[in-house]
Amino acid sequence: MLQSLQFCAVHALNNLFQGKEIFSKDQLNQISKELAPDAWWNPHRSPLGFGNYDINVIQVALHQRKYAAIWYDRRKDPCCLELSKILGFILNIPSRWNIGPISLPITGKHWVVVRRREDDPSSPFVLLDSKVPAPTDIGDVSRCFLRCT
Repeated sequence: MLQSLQFCAVHALNNLFQGKEIFSKDQLNQISKELAPDAWWNPHRSPLGFGNYDINVIQVALHQRKYAAIWYDRRKDPCCLELSKILGFILNIPSRWNIGPISLPITGKHWVVVRRREDDPSSPFVLLDSKVPAPTDIGDVSRCFLRCT
């Protein structure tokens, strides 16, 4: 399903778990409320109810499913990552705003996932982006995505 409004975090989490752990906007809204219970303006999501969840919401959602988000410092050698122990990568990338076919001169941030096509450690990596209708094969993540040699 393609993304509506700014619910890319919901889609990214569901893409990461491939239907094994389903997240909803209601669950992420609840996490947002728990992160800022007394705030009249919740800093972890859109005040208009359009989603736009921040990394804190994603980290709590992962923790609820017994997973952890490990921050990666791009200055480190990516070849040191033990890819067999990594379910996937959640990335926050720049994204242009569109109204229908019209691209606006405004950029925001968008959550996407890179993970193996299958749970098999030998399967290729794919980019799962809720703004496009199908996964994009990226192959060997260590060479293509992480720039290892």
